[in-house]
Amino acid sequence: MAHSITTEGRQHERLVADGEAIIRTATGQATGELVDVSQSGLLILGRIPVSIGESVEVSFTPRDYPEEVKVRGRVARVRPDRVGIAFSETRWWQSAWRKLVAFRTVSQKKIEGPLTAADLLARIAAIQKEAETGDIAVKTAALWKMESLGVTFGRVAQPGDTLRDPNLPVEARPIVHVGMGGAAVEVANFDRAEIMRRIDSLAHPDYRLFGYEQIGAMLGVYEKTVPRMMLGLKPLDRPPDVKQFILSFDDPKVRRLISHGYGRLLYFNSKHVGAAYHNVKQREFLDPRAAVQGMGFGYAMVNHRELGTVLETGDVLVVFDPTFVRAFQAGLVYALMFWEWVSPGFLQTLGFANPRATELVATARTEIESARQRGYLEPFVVERMSA
Repeated sequence: MAHSITTEGRQHERLVADGEAIIRTATGQATGELVDVSQSGLLILGRIPVSIGESVEVSFTPRDYPEEVKVRGRVARVRPDRVGIAFSETRWWQSAWRKLVAFRTVSQKKIEGPLTAADLLARIAAIQKEAETGDIAVKTAALWKMESLGVTFGRVAQPGDTLRDPNLPVEARPIVHVGMGGAAVEVANFDRAEIMRRIDSLAHPDYRLFGYEQIGAMLGVYEKTVPRMMLGLKPLDRPPDVKQFILSFDDPKVRRLISHGYGRLLYFNSKHVGAAYHNVKQREFLDPRAAVQGMGFGYAMVNHRELGTVLETGDVLVVFDPTFVRAFQAGLVYALMFWEWVSPGFLQTLGFANPRATELVATARTEIESARQRGYLEPFVVERMSA
């Protein structure tokens, strides 16, 4: 659940939270009940002896978030039974907040009343139209919402229902197939043959492989309990030998896509890009280049509001492993392509002074032009950066 408030002329989305929050001051500490949290602060219920403007450190865990958060801030509001804290600028919390919002947007919320496949396709078409005229935040949220509806489609589809339906906009087909792949894994309970049967029976032939990328994301989600709970997914029997599970898919394109999806989720499950890279390296069953590309794609999507900075980030991977810089940058380029595909004309609105950002945008434009001539988007492939 989320709502918005206005603070000092700015509007912030606030997520309802629960659990304990500990406030530490220079003279002691007190405990209260966490009410809600936003990108810029939080609200705590309790009789807490602090004063407006006082510097504090707060420890808390947002609902379903995998780790305790510690941030510094100042007391912005005091009431007899509650205290409002405004965070100091904390880059780590900004990153954690963006991932939390992404998980909540994609999560499987309860939908009132029965829905048919036709109902879902109509909703998807409406969301895609909103994306065409919205800013990058609207476009990104639209992608996450359509992914979620793709999952629902995969769950409720009846014999004869497919994503070949002409009512599904071409612009929405890639992301909806990604979501549908997640439902295939869920319905099949990680049974390889049933996953393939489900994806292949529901997919449009040009976009079928997008569903297979989500297998990797589901493997990543089910590594730990908390990400699964955040997404509203039921328990499944994750394969005990992930390497053999991936190798059981004969098509090398599918195996690459599974690694891409897994890398995408490893970014979400890691504190920062460096930690995500190390997590990729620890999982020797992954195609590392594909996983690092997935990591870059996820990084761009989550941090879309700082796109200029995002497009420069790949260069810092030289510190970890220069051979993977290009793979990470391919993930950034594919994110640009994904936004352009769902909202034609997006790339024409971008202009950056930084040469690296300009180069990556130009690559995305060239790739998209090839995709339009071909008539469909290749699944997570950047041809000019694949060597």
